[in-house]
Amino acid sequence: MIGIQTELPESGLSRHAIEEVAREIRAQLESELDYRDAGDLYRVVQWLGGELCYYDLLGSDDHGSIEVRGPSEFTVYLPRQTNGLRDRFTLAHELAHYVLHARQGERPGRCQRSGAPARLEWEANWFAAELLMPADRFQRAWRESSQSARRVAQTFGVSPAAARTRAKALELPGA
Repeated sequence: MIGIQTELPESGLSRHAIEEVAREIRAQLESELDYRDAGDLYRVVQWLGGELCYYDLLGSDDHGSIEVRGPSEFTVYLPRQTNGLRDRFTLAHELAHYVLHARQGERPGRCQRSGAPARLEWEANWFAAELLMPADRFQRAWRESSQSARRVAQTFGVSPAAARTRAKALELPGA
């Protein structure tokens, strides 16, 4: 499935800096692609020059990976057995590897969740959460929904579990 054997390195950025990068990317997507909450991440991958490839899990614990060959040349691998809401977070997570760790293709390499260093995965999760559920919008939606993870998840096109995790990370009441 993946030909490149070089593992991508951690970015070394703080959580705050990673979230700022995600906000900058999101602003660019909103401006150039008219991207909105619960927007089409498949279109984002294509716009960045990437492609998607689906595979069968077959007992593997790998729920997504990326191979970066160069600028605007990468493949995101997603399992067929997952659902659209999970795929959205996985896509955002893999885009984080492309942006943060491969430096938008300047650094070819690959990243698979299984076996990757914990810090590398945390960085990708921080980026994905901010890209999909921007803190300011999320906090407002959380308040307006009376702290309903299900309703907030629908707003942002993520799973209720992802919405609950985001609420906890932002230390919101009722999380």
